[in-house]
Amino acid sequence: MNDYDDLFDKNDDVKQEVIYTKTNFQDDHASQFYRRAQEDKRNGLLIAIYIIISLLVSFLGGLIINQEYGYLEEGINSIEAVTEVGFTVIDNINPDTNEIDTLNPYEVFVHGEYINNYDKVFPVFNIEVEFFDIANQSLGVQVFTHENFEAGTTFAIDESLIASVEPITITSSIYVDAPSMIYTLISLVQVTITAVLFFIVDKLNFKKDWEDFKENRKVRVSNIFTGFLLVYASLIVANLILTLLGVVETSQNEMVIQSLFNDSPLNLFILFLVLCVLTPIVEEVVFRKVIFNFVEPRSNYKVAIAMTGIIFGIMHVISFGDFIQSIPYILMGFVFGYIYWKSNKNIYVVISVHFLNNFLSWLIYVLMIYGITF
Repeated sequence: MNDYDDLFDKNDDVKQEVIYTKTNFQDDHASQFYRRAQEDKRNGLLIAIYIIISLLVSFLGGLIINQEYGYLEEGINSIEAVTEVGFTVIDNINPDTNEIDTLNPYEVFVHGEYINNYDKVFPVFNIEVEFFDIANQSLGVQVFTHENFEAGTTFAIDESLIASVEPITITSSIYVDAPSMIYTLISLVQVTITAVLFFIVDKLNFKKDWEDFKENRKVRVSNIFTGFLLVYASLIVANLILTLLGVVETSQNEMVIQSLFNDSPLNLFILFLVLCVLTPIVEEVVFRKVIFNFVEPRSNYKVAIAMTGIIFGIMHVISFGDFIQSIPYILMGFVFGYIYWKSNKNIYVVISVHFLNNFLSWLIYVLMIYGITF
């Protein structure tokens, strides 16, 4: 035994304890990267839901329409023109002054008659008439619609229009379609399923934005009001641009939406749900929540506003090919993107602005159906 042996002796009275300590190193860059990756993953799922549901519902809807109304393509050849579409032009006299109206000096009477020689009913029968001036420039398109065009019956056009430029020639074409309610219901199913899945997948962010909206109610309401005024201003600017470019016709997208309206209260209510409530939710999640938040971290908010606005505008006309008509939608998209950014990217603010814009259009169409104009 030596002086060092006791250093290695085990003593029962002495408890040996090993203490492990854990040190956490917070890396802000890594944490931010992780959050962005999670956000991109969630947004990727949202856009996948949007695309899959759109394609699936459109495909199934097409099958249903083809199954029930597949005869329309063949039956249209049995529609005969008893009298081809024509027109006459006279002076438009203002009843208050007994003088020619300065804004719309021409009154155009359109006439024509068609008979259904097929053995089935055409749910929707349309006659599309396009007017041209002396320089062969289009003055616009007018669609005359007859619902439930029954076998053996005739549809006569006898309408008067007012115009600021005298029409010299016209072209006309006919087409038939399934009931507008079918398309309305297909749209309802599509946007309802998509909106519900959006809320399920992104419920934490929806909840966070709602808490922000409640805590900053006055500011957010102010954002909504500002956004609505800016949208209105953007439409005025868009109309001026289209006028300068010589564009007078209505966009095909707007004409399709207008064709969905009739005096059925049920139809109007469903259109309210589709156009005013659900479509703003779906479109703002896709264009602002997903696309804006993908572009902004990789560039800046100005680029995000520009890109989402342009994509938003093009998507509204791409099915019809009248890309010049994307101008109003692009300018609206710029406003939606700006308000989204200005409101600290609160999704409820931009949805509300979109709702107000669509509700105003819906209300105007409803008033027109019941003969109320301003």
